[in-house]
Amino acid sequence: MADAEPAWSLCSDWITDDQLTSCAACEQDMTSIPEEFRALGITLASQVLFELTNRRWPGRCTATDERPCERHLVGCCECGNTTAVRLSNGPVHADSIVVEVDGVTLETSEYALTRNRWLIGMAQPGGGIRRWWPCCQDLGRPLGEVGTWAVTYDWGNLPPTGSVIPSIMLARDYANACSSGTCAACSIPDDVVSLVRQGMSIQLPDPRALAQDGWTGVGITDAWLAALRYGAAKRRATATRPGMRQAQRVTTP
Repeated sequence: MADAEPAWSLCSDWITDDQLTSCAACEQDMTSIPEEFRALGITLASQVLFELTNRRWPGRCTATDERPCERHLVGCCECGNTTAVRLSNGPVHADSIVVEVDGVTLETSEYALTRNRWLIGMAQPGGGIRRWWPCCQDLGRPLGEVGTWAVTYDWGNLPPTGSVIPSIMLARDYANACSSGTCAACSIPDDVVSLVRQGMSIQLPDPRALAQDGWTGVGITDAWLAALRYGAAKRRATATRPGMRQAQRVTTP
């Protein structure tokens, strides 16, 4: 499924508690950390990586009872009908779409998805009338009455498989920092950038500078972020000729 435009918020965590507690690379028993701190570490890591990857992977989100109005529709003349509706979020998961018109749930054969977020009406088998969408509805009426209609659907991209280990390693550090365990007990103050121990001088990265530059300070996590950015920088640009008709891929539920 194609990438969506950046989402406003994270819908689901990037990893599960089972993935964190079964991590062989963590070099510690993560079950020794209370579940509430593990959950907080997972959410913090997911939110940070969501932001650092330009909000590309919000997880699987749900839009419930979205009621299209004129701004979502094309080809409408005053309060007529149209065959195409642009849903507010995308990419949409075609198998999740439920459409209710005048209180009746439509059959999935009556509509299809194109361009990841456009809902189009389909002609019925045997030459039946094509489904049209009402251009206007009274948003003051409760859903289910005549003259109302709505769409419920799931949307959003899940993070790629390669994000699992980088997410786990970052979540591990956050979980340790949030708990009363070893990491919190012996952590170096956030504003320390150098120290001397046993005659050895150690230079530490400034965490604020790391954040400003878009890094986390966790090696495997930052290596993954660097690979994403390198790939994006090397990707060739594409162009289309204005006015040229584009083939549309229709996805049925």
